[in-house]
Amino acid sequence: NRTEYYVGEPIIVELRLENIGSSDPTKPPRDIPVYFEPVAYGRGGRQVEWLVNFFIRSESEDRLVYRSPQVTIPERERASYYHYVILPPHSYVGRRFVFWPRRAPGLMKPGRYSLRAAYSVSDDFAYVIINRHLTAEQVDVLGEKLAYVRVWTGKLYSNKVEFRIKRKRRWLFF
Repeated sequence: NRTEYYVGEPIIVELRLENIGSSDPTKPPRDIPVYFEPVAYGRGGRQVEWLVNFFIRSESEDRLVYRSPQVTIPERERASYYHYVILPPHSYVGRRFVFWPRRAPGLMKPGRYSLRAAYSVSDDFAYVIINRHLTAEQVDVLGEKLAYVRVWTGKLYSNKVEFRIKRKRRWLFF
């Protein structure tokens, strides 16, 4: 949300997944169903990035200083991850992420940094239940084609965002 931060300040990222419409003006834009589970619950109930992964590089040192942890959702817990949204053309869904210094200690040094995000949905998660309260019997009655919605799968990358971390000013009083 800014281009300059001081050492120790949290870095705030506003992420938007947007349906920009059709790149071909002769084709009408269409709605896109997307799986929107940007975070999962890790050990101790702590939220970690899941379908959205961040990569932060130190441009000064030319190295990766933060990468989202790899998360695997066990089969028995997948029922807890059921959020999807249908994005009409020219609309978006988003979420705020906060990178506290203790979470990304590589950001504790002054310098120039860049951030990219990747939104990735594998074919393992191509279908999402239309309502998490459906029972197994109701799914059988509806059939899988009506009980589940197919969502977009693939990988998208964000634009590169650059920012700078500066030393805190110290005031000297005489």
